[in-house]
Amino acid sequence: QRSNRKIRQALTEVRREGWKVATIYAVVDATLVALVVNLVATVAGGSSLPQRLPLPEVALNALARGGLTPADPTVATGTILGVLIGGIVFFGELGWRVHQPLVEQFETANPDLREALRTARDAVENGSQSQMAVRLYEDILNDLKQASSVGLLDLRRVTGTILVIAVISVATIQLAVVDISLLGLDNSPESELESGSESEYSGLQDGSSILGDPEDVPTGEE
Repeated sequence: QRSNRKIRQALTEVRREGWKVATIYAVVDATLVALVVNLVATVAGGSSLPQRLPLPEVALNALARGGLTPADPTVATGTILGVLIGGIVFFGELGWRVHQPLVEQFETANPDLREALRTARDAVENGSQSQMAVRLYEDILNDLKQASSVGLLDLRRVTGTILVIAVISVATIQLAVVDISLLGLDNSPESELESGSESEYSGLQDGSSILGDPEDVPTGEE
């Protein structure tokens, strides 16, 4: 009975590792989709989409309760679309992955445990308590201590996705800088001189043209 319980706990731990892997995939893919949608909406949105949308009243009230008052109660349209579509991708992929047989995925990542783990799982489901089943449980528990869930992750795929996320993030930042420059929000002295907002320097002027012609002042008696 004790070995049976330990095997059940081990299988639960295996499924928990499957949830962790599914969450990693979902987070990475959702982040990539959110950035791509934000970039596309910013570049190709044009006049068909408003550049910014007001924050919902609920969000403003939540910020006010926290003692925060945003100077600009709006948010970029691309950001909103990215968050919404990214959230859909996250929950959709997470749900799809966790509905795949998690124990079978673990067996695929650890092929040396496949047959023994499958036999132990069937024995647990049938409630077998024979001496052979107990010995099998003990062997599987010892093997699981040395097993790894890293094989559940496609490291090349995850690394490639993260690199693409980094590239798109840099492109988004550069696009934001270009937009600021086009809007004329650069207040540097060079931009002010180039825009002609300040009068051009014409050199020193004649004092008489400012103060008038000089006159003799009569001397006082005291």
